Amino acid sequence: MSPTPPKHRAPKGTKICPCSNCRYLKGLAAFQKMCTVQNHMKEERKRLLGSRRETTEQEMPPSPSRLADTVEMEFNDEDDVISVANMLPAFEVEFENDHADLLDDNHGISNMEVDEEPVAVFLILFRVYFHITDKVTSILIRFFNMVLIAFDCIYRFSTTPDTIKNHLNFDSLTNNLTYYAVCPKCHALFNHESPIPSYCTTEQFPYHPLQSKRACCNTDFTVSIPQEFVYNSLEASLERIVKRPGYMDLAKSWRNSDVPSDMLFDIYDGNVWNKFTKLDTFSPNEHLVLFTLNIDWFEPFHNANYSCGAIYLTINNLPQSKRFKKENVILVGVMPGPSASHTTELNNYLAPLVDKLIMLYDHGIQILDSVTGSSILIRAALMMVACDMPAARKTCGFTSPVSRRGCYKCDRTFVVDNNTNRVNFSGGYNVENYQWQNKNDVVTHAAKWMTATTNKDRIEIERNYGTRWSELHRLSYFDAARFTIIDAMHNLLLGTPKRMFNDWVDDGDLTREDLHRMKQTAEGLILPVDFDMISPDRIAGGLSGLKAAEWKSWVLVYSPFLLQNHLDDKKFQHWMKLVSACRILLKPSITFDEVNNTHSYLVEFCKEYETIYGSSKVTPNIHAHCHIKECILDYGGVYSTWLFGFERYNGILGSIATNRKGAFERTFTKRFLEQTGASDYIHTFITPHIDSSQNDFLLGLANNMSTTAAVTRLNAIESFDIGEYICNSVSVNHSTGSEPLPPKTVPNFTSLPTTKLTNKHYEALVEFYKVAYGNENANHYLQQSLTSLNPVTPYAHIFKEVKIHGYKYRSAASQSVRGSYIQALYLEYGNDEPAAYSGQVQYYFCHDFSINGIKKRHTFAFVHWLDRHIGQQKFSAGDIETWKSTYEEFSWQCILPLSRVYSPVAIAKYKASNVERTIVIPLEQKVHA
Repeated sequence: MSPTPPKHRAPKGTKICPCSNCRYLKGLAAFQKMCTVQNHMKEERKRLLGSRRETTEQEMPPSPSRLADTVEMEFNDEDDVISVANMLPAFEVEFENDHADLLDDNHGISNMEVDEEPVAVFLILFRVYFHITDKVTSILIRFFNMVLIAFDCIYRFSTTPDTIKNHLNFDSLTNNLTYYAVCPKCHALFNHESPIPSYCTTEQFPYHPLQSKRACCNTDFTVSIPQEFVYNSLEASLERIVKRPGYMDLAKSWRNSDVPSDMLFDIYDGNVWNKFTKLDTFSPNEHLVLFTLNIDWFEPFHNANYSCGAIYLTINNLPQSKRFKKENVILVGVMPGPSASHTTELNNYLAPLVDKLIMLYDHGIQILDSVTGSSILIRAALMMVACDMPAARKTCGFTSPVSRRGCYKCDRTFVVDNNTNRVNFSGGYNVENYQWQNKNDVVTHAAKWMTATTNKDRIEIERNYGTRWSELHRLSYFDAARFTIIDAMHNLLLGTPKRMFNDWVDDGDLTREDLHRMKQTAEGLILPVDFDMISPDRIAGGLSGLKAAEWKSWVLVYSPFLLQNHLDDKKFQHWMKLVSACRILLKPSITFDEVNNTHSYLVEFCKEYETIYGSSKVTPNIHAHCHIKECILDYGGVYSTWLFGFERYNGILGSIATNRKGAFERTFTKRFLEQTGASDYIHTFITPHIDSSQNDFLLGLANNMSTTAAVTRLNAIESFDIGEYICNSVSVNHSTGSEPLPPKTVPNFTSLPTTKLTNKHYEALVEFYKVAYGNENANHYLQQSLTSLNPVTPYAHIFKEVKIHGYKYRSAASQSVRGSYIQALYLEYGNDEPAAYSGQVQYYFCHDFSINGIKKRHTFAFVHWLDRHIGQQKFSAGDIETWKSTYEEFSWQCILPLSRVYSPVAIAKYKASNVERTIVIPLEQKVHA
């Protein structure tokens, strides 16, 4: 049995049942309803007045017929009498009851002991992880009770999942929810803790001097039933995360990061972070948490036109690799549908969050550090709003992107075309000529909009200044124009590329025959691991329904190869300017020079777009390209503002099973909190009361719901010199293979190597060491001499895959060859400039070699290099080259130090003059901080 859990009080309206079936039960299971006790005692009296044979039968094992009768009772007993199938979990309590003397400590489970607590936790976690309904969970619990009956155990689980959750304290994960009634017309909120009026009392113009002109909503709640908004406590969520072991170390690890000064990796390298985190502002016992806010709408049902809205917060103090893990994301609430909210409606849902953000920034909350035991003042601020363009404008109070003041970054006013009465977004791509939107001006105009007394006045303010009131303006530090980012995922991938491809098809630049030939060519492409494959049928169908990750593959890999022979050369060269910019921007890191270069690419691309396609085809998205530079300087590389993580959580919420009968927003919120908090719950409430094997099993199940375990996910980050690694990867000087690699690149081998290299590969390794360390310092192990002290052993650790900065490189030995093609830099004969050579990794290996008595571990990739084509035919895309389909002759140069791997490449088979060639599509180097 598990150690005794904390004591529990008897449920209200119950008493201990002294009948023969209940008297030996422990804990809360011994308590029954009053009517149940009376019924049990009636049955007890009937039994005592019966024959003595009945007493004898109780001491015998149950017959099959009796077992069948019991099972029948299990599935049909639905009245108020608490049968053995509906007993509460057996927690131990202090008995302060007249019947306590009836309990006998010498009696209990007859044939086996049931460690009920971990089993009950498993049932609840199983329900949450597999998204099963209460009805299915109840059937599973009844099956467990059948097993207990078969083993002649007295203990039974309650068949109601909520009862088990309540007595396991699993409800603690969802106890901090606040429920609001929502007006179906204006979306005003009414707290359920206060009496809800019969009519909605919200006023549209609350500052009008005349009461009758304030336009009260007056929705009759007896006719239009209010919806529900569930708000998740920000303080409780923040406390749960901050209390995890290792959180403070991770949250402060950015201070110790050693990144090159000319590079932007993460949000910590941006101007906004530096503005908030001046080291002399906070005491050692204070911690400032900086949030990113995301709001998005999703359709949870495939066959219904209904949209819910989700409000998320992420903690930017956590490293990028941890920031978007499910257990570190705070779900503030799920907004009811049936459609997306407007700005004024959205403000109602933001108000409770903003109230807490103001309190957290001005005063903070005291949280006990789980490691040191000391109290820490936790303060918090909102430093970024990261949404797609429509949601970002609604959240921060900006007008539509197709309005005259369609840009919320600069003060440019677009003109209206007199012929079409539509806004013309062409021109003005040199955004340096315009003034940045001033924080105080934006707040002033938004406040005027809020205090306006007529709809006409508000429309005039929107037309002149492009702003409305947002609840976020109540945050004294919030700069709406600066803190609202332009998301590269939607701007560069889901925006312009998608529109351009559709225009090519509509204008006849790409015919059906072109798409069919592109489909056939695409079938031979082999992509790196982190690029999503696009179905050839999707290409033939006009790229309909692609996701953002697939558009990324299209822009960077597919389009340079597929479009060149089908698109007009002028349009293709223009398209490649966007591709060149995306290749640099869509990297985990970027230099300041690259920021300026990509900005020039994008400005030139925008100008040529207007020339080639006409001013009527220019969209607000084109103008937004020119502001990406400012966002990168403020927030670091585009991966720090990436929305892929948030988009994934919408899918998780939509996958939660509901009965669609109402209140499913409440179900979405509760199930998400249960998934993300499962590990925290186990560590807090369960681990002290169960053994290690049970704890490991339950944590394993919880980890599948929340990505990683609470104690292991917040692990310290190993120090690593990124600058040295970058220099090694681009160096053409000979490396030894013992250079430092990023943490967790290869497995940590502790045992002796057992794989013997083939003679051919071993001789190549010896030759490599001779070149690296000198002929006298490396010798064949069978040709040792008295002067040779450094024999090269033929044994090595061989593996199929490595991870460099989280990016997976495979080999020909892997199940899939995707990601097995790489690129490295070498000097060509007669040329001082480094050239990129491409090849396929056959396998990876670690080898231990001693120099001057010092043992060093060397890590290599064994590569078959592609044979260069004479003349090196280049495609019009510039850096896409033609290689032979054969490989170079085997030599010691097939052994490549792993630190020399520069980047992955995509390849494709191609025929030129009936001769098969290999097309190499290089990709940019990916280096994470």
